[in-house]
Amino acid sequence: MQINLKAKRFCIFGLPGTGKSVLARYILDQAPSSFVYDPQDEHDGYSRYVPRFIDYGPEALEELDTVVELFIIPEARRPALFLVDEAASYAPGGGRPMAEGLNHLRRFSRHLDLSLGFVAHRLVDLAPNLVNLCDYLFLFRLTGRNDRNALEDTVAGLSEVVSTLPPYHFVVVDPHRHIQVHRPVPMEKTGP
Repeated sequence: MQINLKAKRFCIFGLPGTGKSVLARYILDQAPSSFVYDPQDEHDGYSRYVPRFIDYGPEALEELDTVVELFIIPEARRPALFLVDEAASYAPGGGRPMAEGLNHLRRFSRHLDLSLGFVAHRLVDLAPNLVNLCDYLFLFRLTGRNDRNALEDTVAGLSEVVSTLPPYHFVVVDPHRHIQVHRPVPMEKTGP
């Protein structure tokens, strides 16, 4: 899979066990430098921060804001890629406020020459204003009615493709809203 994610925004969606973390690690391995906001403590071996507060609430949002302010915004420390796992806890759908740091990055990541990725289980759980600004969507199997409706709103026919994917396969929706089905990525770590 050859996709240039330099200074791009992307989301990875899929139900538990579909391959989201494997794809996230594959993308992290391709970046010259990266930093992961890792609430589930599953990205050992990468530059990361494991937060104390993992459920949506003021403390969780403030903790993420602090990490963004200290490790992502300053040019001297800025990685090429910042990945937020379990992103729905920090940029939820349903009109709830997102972390201010993510809101800032959502608007200005391209100007910071920063690739910005979000990983979540369901499309409808993540803030639509964040999803709508993504250049790429990586979609593993989603079968819920609300997700299927959101997929159809994204690209006609997308819900049928995503709901019938074989195990570990995924769809890439590019900036032109073209759909391409991909086989599973290799599971072994290829980078540092």
